[in-house]
Amino acid sequence: MYPTLTTPLSPKLHDILTNQAGEIFSYYHTFNHHFSIYDPSQLHTNIQSFQSILTKRDLNASIYMAHKANDHCSFLGQAKTSGISIEVASLAELTDVLDHGFTGQDIIAGGIKNTAYLIKAMEVGAIIVVDGVYEIEAIQMLATAPVHLLYRVNHPTITGRSIKTKTTKFGMHPDEIVRAITTCTNPHIIHRGLHLHTDENSVSIRATMIWSVFSLLVSLADHLIDPILDIGGGRWWSMYDETSVSQYLSRLTTQFQAKKSTLTRWEFAFGLSRTKDGTIANLERVRASFPTRQGRDFLDAVLQEEIAWCVLGNVLADSGAQIVFEPWGSLLMGAGMTVLPVIGTKILDSGEETVIVDANIHNISAKMIEYYADPILLSEHGNNSTDGWRGFVTGNLCRPDDVLIRRCVSLSHKPQRWDLLVLPNTAAYIAHFDNAQPHRHSLGEEIAM
Repeated sequence: MYPTLTTPLSPKLHDILTNQAGEIFSYYHTFNHHFSIYDPSQLHTNIQSFQSILTKRDLNASIYMAHKANDHCSFLGQAKTSGISIEVASLAELTDVLDHGFTGQDIIAGGIKNTAYLIKAMEVGAIIVVDGVYEIEAIQMLATAPVHLLYRVNHPTITGRSIKTKTTKFGMHPDEIVRAITTCTNPHIIHRGLHLHTDENSVSIRATMIWSVFSLLVSLADHLIDPILDIGGGRWWSMYDETSVSQYLSRLTTQFQAKKSTLTRWEFAFGLSRTKDGTIANLERVRASFPTRQGRDFLDAVLQEEIAWCVLGNVLADSGAQIVFEPWGSLLMGAGMTVLPVIGTKILDSGEETVIVDANIHNISAKMIEYYADPILLSEHGNNSTDGWRGFVTGNLCRPDDVLIRRCVSLSHKPQRWDLLVLPNTAAYIAHFDNAQPHRHSLGEEIAM
C-alpha cells in the first residue's frame, strides 16, 4: 500500500469537509474557481497552546503573529480579540494592522524597509527590527522623536560548537550590533534588545542560539532600556502527522536504495543521496522537510534545554527581560483549507498520471513552502469506486514546472472534471501568500467561517 501523508485541520473545518461537502460545492458553483476557507477560532486555540508553555515557564512573554503568514482580515481581527501583538514586513502590512486597531509597541516592524515604511513605523511608535548597518544609519538621520529598536542577529556565536549557518542577506553580525549600540549618539534612539530568526529545528542548537543571543543581550545591558529578547521568527511548527511521515520516508528510502522509482515528479528524492558504499545519506535533512513536532512541544523542549548547567527557560525567567515570541506559521496550523477544481486527468509520455486543477503554483505558494500532504477528493454526486488513483497534481499554467504537488498522491478514486481537490492546512504561508495572476487566472476567493 502506498503511504499517505496527513496534516492537521481544525475541528470546525474537518466537520465541513466530512459532513457538509454540499456547502463546499455551493461555494464552487458561486465562484467557479479555486478558493480557501478559514477558521479564525483555530488561531485562538493555537495562541492558548503556546501561552500555556510560556506561563508554565513563568516568562515575561508576549506573543506576536506574523501578518505576512496570512493577511486575511479575519485573522487580524482574531489576533486583536485574543490580545496578542503583530509583526509586519511592509508599509502596506503596517497600514493594514493600524486600520485593525493595533498601535505603538503592539507592532514590530521587520523586513526590508524602504524610506516610506521606515518613516511610518517611526511615526506610529512601532518597535523596529534593524536589519543592517545601512538601516541604523538611515534611522539616525531620520529620528526626531523616540524610536525603539531591536537588532536582528544573523550569526549567533555558539560557544564550544562549530555550526555552519547559511549565508543570509538578513540581520547584522554581533560585532556590528555592538558597534552600532555603543557608538550611537542620537538621543532619540532607544535600544531595546535583540531579535533571533532561524529555521533551525534541532532543540539543542536552537536553545544554544537563544543562549548566545541572550548572552549578547546581557553584555549590552548598560546600553538597553527595558530589554527585549525576541526568540521568535523561523519555524516552530508541525505540518504533518508523525506516523504518516515515518511510513512515507521508509517507503521513499527503500525505493531509493533499490534504485526504483521514488514516486515523485522528475524522480526527485528531497535531497537523499547514496554514499560510495551504497548507504543512504541525508535522511535527517530530508526528514526536516516534513515537520511533525508540535510547535508548543518544540518550544517547551527548547526552554527545558540545559546549557552550562542551567535550564534555559529558568535563566530567561530570572533575567526579567521581556521575551517576544513569534512562532512563524504555527499560530495558523489547521486554520485553513484550499479547494482546487479538477479540470481532468491525463497520462504523460513518461507513463505517469497527473490530475490537472484550475489553480497553479502561485495560488498555493509552492515556491515558499512546498506542499506534500495528500488532498481529499470530493465528488458532488458521490463515487462508489474503490479502485483508488495515484498521480501528481499539476496546474493551469503554460509552463512545465507548474506542479503543485511533486510527490505522488493517493486519492480515493480517479478524479474527474467538476470534482474538487481539498488541500487541508493551508492557512499559513500557503494559501494566497505568493498569489499572482499569470495568464490573468483568478486569484481565488477567501472565506472565513
